[in-house]
Amino acid sequence: KMICHIDYIGTKNINGALWGWYEEELKNTLGINILEDNFDTEKGYSIQKYGNIELLIIQLEKLNQLEKILGNFVGVENLKLVNVNRGVEKSYGYTYKKFQQEVKLPKKYVEFCYNNPYMEHFYSKSDREKFFTKWERNIVD
Repeated sequence: KMICHIDYIGTKNINGALWGWYEEELKNTLGINILEDNFDTEKGYSIQKYGNIELLIIQLEKLNQLEKILGNFVGVENLKLVNVNRGVEKSYGYTYKKFQQEVKLPKKYVEFCYNNPYMEHFYSKSDREKFFTKWERNIVD
């Protein structure tokens, strides 16, 4: 039997940001604060313009539904996305699936993941509750 337990809550980057990539690459490097702009959580995407920069922000879970939006954004007609590199289809697929079923996640960790400024900005409360419910049976106090 596989027993997995995660007790890592996350760390801040060198500038003190919880979600370092957004802070480093967009805010600090390009001067873009994506939390200041409106985001339609129902559509699952937004195209924002910042001077000569155009930024497409997509909820990853809706990526396959937004092929046309992505294709238009990058200038490729009839863009087709293909799912590759999926863990469940790899040689370690059984172990990966077993891990997902049996991992024990501290409640603080799950709350950290789904209740933060980025998740609250880009996902509806209902979406965040669904994500939380997905892992509910794996949560320990």
